[in-house]
Amino acid sequence: MATFTVVARQDNTRERLLRAAIAVLETRGEAAIRVDELARSANVSKPSVYHFFGSREGLVVAALAEMYRRSLVYDRELLLEAARSAKDRQEFIRTFRTIVAGYSDEDGVRRRAFRTEVLGAAVARPGLQQAVVEMHREQTIFLTEFFTVGAERRFVSLPYDMHTTALWAIAVMLGRHVAEIDPSVDLAAWDRLTSDTFVRLLFGDISAHFNPAMTFAFALRKDMGWPMAVAYWVVQFAAAVAAACLARAFFGPLGNLAATRPPTGMQWQSAVFEALLTFGLVLMVLGIANGPKLSGPFVPFAVAAYIFTLGTMGGPFEGAAMNPARAFGPNMALLDFSGYWVYVVGPLAGAALAVPVALVFRGPAKAQEAMAAMGNPDASA
Repeated sequence: MATFTVVARQDNTRERLLRAAIAVLETRGEAAIRVDELARSANVSKPSVYHFFGSREGLVVAALAEMYRRSLVYDRELLLEAARSAKDRQEFIRTFRTIVAGYSDEDGVRRRAFRTEVLGAAVARPGLQQAVVEMHREQTIFLTEFFTVGAERRFVSLPYDMHTTALWAIAVMLGRHVAEIDPSVDLAAWDRLTSDTFVRLLFGDISAHFNPAMTFAFALRKDMGWPMAVAYWVVQFAAAVAAACLARAFFGPLGNLAATRPPTGMQWQSAVFEALLTFGLVLMVLGIANGPKLSGPFVPFAVAAYIFTLGTMGGPFEGAAMNPARAFGPNMALLDFSGYWVYVVGPLAGAALAVPVALVFRGPAKAQEAMAAMGNPDASA
């Protein structure tokens, strides 16, 4: 009990001295630091300063380091929990944007200006420099953990070392001070550029795929959230209708606008055939997108070859749509939906079957592999 009391008193003495030194630094600057005055204001003996800090310089360095540490503090656990509980990639991105935005408010500007001053002072003070390095390492560990959570959940596509990327992100956000001291800089534009650069680097560009069945497979594999999948479906079906209506405006109902129709009395057989064709298509895309030899850039050629071959074989039978939107467009333009359910049930069933089969043969997709599957070849490197 006595030992605990002594340790507690020593910690309290050191903290009082630090608080007193910080108060002087914040109000009057380093030149106003006087050991005698600080000891009196902290209600401790002058030798205590030398006991805990070795010298006046040691006290100044410790106070600056503590102020630097406080300038870096934010609720890391709350942000990590938000990352772990994100329902989909878009929610994870919003959490990351929250972190970036936290560096742009008025308090962030003030703290960043102070950190810049400390970094300048650390050039001639090895002890302070080492303390700053250690604090940056702690912050880097947090961001690395944040990125790791995203990578494990396939939200982040990170082609670089996570630790290096985290340190780079810290340096970029600290570098905002360069823009802050120049009144001619549009800080809002700076923040948009910074945020968009981070998002593009970490999460890849927006992907492009035109098949609702393929989108369904990506959503099942959790490469994208269901709200984003619904957005894709809206655009895919709307584009199919627009294209079919434009074709009708130019050519009339010539050739039935290439509408797909199951043979009379063979709708279920046609649905099964559509499921088989789409199963092969989706399985091929999922496999090629994360295969060791073929990656993003080769996907379009393989898909084209598959569709040409299977379309030639299945087209005379039931149209071989393999795409609910492709079948929907001409039907809408002709206002004839007879047998359309075949081209919804079949492709979706085939896509749903392809996802677990791909999981068995290929394993779960990594972040870069999932991005390549969705049309971002740079992420497959």
